Amino acid sequence: MTRLLGELLAFGLLALAVLAVVLVGGQAVKVGDLLFGPAGPSPGWPRALGLAALVLLEAALPLVALVASGLVYGRQRGEGATLAWSALGASPVHRYAPALALGVALGAAAAWLAQAPVPRAVRALGGALQQAAAFQIAAAEGTVSLPGGGVARRGAAEVWAVLPRPGGPPTVLRADALTLRADARTTWSMALERAWLWSPRLRVRAGEAALRLDDGALRRRLGMLGPPNDQPSAALPATAHGRFTAHRRRALPAMAPAWALLGALLGARFGAARAVAGAGAAVAVAYWLLRVGELSARAGLMAPWLAAWAPALLLGLALAWAGARGAFD
Repeated sequence: MTRLLGELLAFGLLALAVLAVVLVGGQAVKVGDLLFGPAGPSPGWPRALGLAALVLLEAALPLVALVASGLVYGRQRGEGATLAWSALGASPVHRYAPALALGVALGAAAAWLAQAPVPRAVRALGGALQQAAAFQIAAAEGTVSLPGGGVARRGAAEVWAVLPRPGGPPTVLRADALTLRADARTTWSMALERAWLWSPRLRVRAGEAALRLDDGALRRRLGMLGPPNDQPSAALPATAHGRFTAHRRRALPAMAPAWALLGALLGARFGAARAVAGAGAAVAVAYWLLRVGELSARAGLMAPWLAAWAPALLLGLALAWAGARGAFD
């Protein structure tokens, strides 16, 4: 049993490394234009990727238990250890206790992360991506959108903007200096100096001016990094979304022991390759159910606790059914 537990830990570290590369790489693709845009790499890109890795660790740890157990028990099956256990009369408790122990340990770590460290990392990641967006807008020469259909273009030494006017020709603005300001979360404005305004009947030296940027696209991209995901569990609001988030932070770590048992059962029955494939399908279904449950809870169609715990309850029922049919014997 000690050797089996050691193999689970080794394969767990390997699975964690692979999942970290895949998950962080996927997030880098989503926000790559902010971190590595036309102006070059954002100064805080290593910190942003590190924060993204910490945020994803909460969801990755239960999956590590699933993958590691499937690989180890699948390898045991390939080497004939499964048949040897049966021949020696080893009990299911003796055979699957190491996988369960790994799941409990990883679930406890994920539960601790979910309560405060990950929400703090979510909030910090949102700020880091804001700074990256500001760097790209302020440093790169290019065009940005303004509310109402206007556009502003920053050149090497000046800024030009076209401001539409209802029922008339647009107003043109020119400025010699630009500073980007964050008025609120993901709400940006250009602070312009030595600005001039032109229209067919107007030519005004404004001196200083401010242009609010059309940051709706950025706000939507960073929406998952806002409330309630960036709030510690103790500070979550008593709304449907807040209650769902609180239950989800307990439900996902609680699934780690069940994921570990599922991976061990699939590996012992079907081998490593088929175990990983089956585990991937099970995870896809579980997260689909979680997403549907979240939307249902926010719409008032399902109790928040049920929406968050439904995947865990179904997984527990599936394992209980498998055990009743002798799958662990």
